[in-house]
Amino acid sequence: NQERKSDDLNNPPVPLQFDVKDMIALVQRLHSSEEHLQTRWINAMLGRIFLGLYKTSDVENFIRAKITKKISRVKKPSFLSRVVLHDVDMGEGAPFITNPRLKDLTVDGDCSIEADVRYSGNFRLEIAATARIDLGTRLKAREVNLLLAVVLKKIEGHVFLRIKPPPSNRIWFTFAQPPKIEMSIEPIVSTR
Repeated sequence: NQERKSDDLNNPPVPLQFDVKDMIALVQRLHSSEEHLQTRWINAMLGRIFLGLYKTSDVENFIRAKITKKISRVKKPSFLSRVVLHDVDMGEGAPFITNPRLKDLTVDGDCSIEADVRYSGNFRLEIAATARIDLGTRLKAREVNLLLAVVLKKIEGHVFLRIKPPPSNRIWFTFAQPPKIEMSIEPIVSTR
């Protein structure tokens, strides 16, 4: 992908580079086991596409819009006056797919696939909120700005993916059972 510049003809797009350490990690992961030779190509393709897009503003804006929409639908407790997505970091790697199987493909275009998925890329969100602390009538209520970092370290489970027939233009996916998730929620104080 390329970084887009203004409409100035003397200011062409600049190719964006991925971190070499992230590419090395992808190659090492692909060749770490002989067990998944059949899925090596799809994981290489997904990983390479991810590394081509993970630091672009287009992907960040897409993720930001999706998560902001979800946050706006969540019921907030009365002491929180606003919840805002502050920062998005796509992490260092794409999900890793093993044991894919075509469940069904019909003549009208309905496609169902299942696979095991494992992700360990450290996807990170920073969420800001304003909390109103009211300790009664004798003390003045105060507003406190909160900033939390949510890091998705790992997620692993069996996924079902479905592409419905036209005119649908969506891809539906779900885990067969609740996935194993490892995440951390870290309070951020000041600039840390």
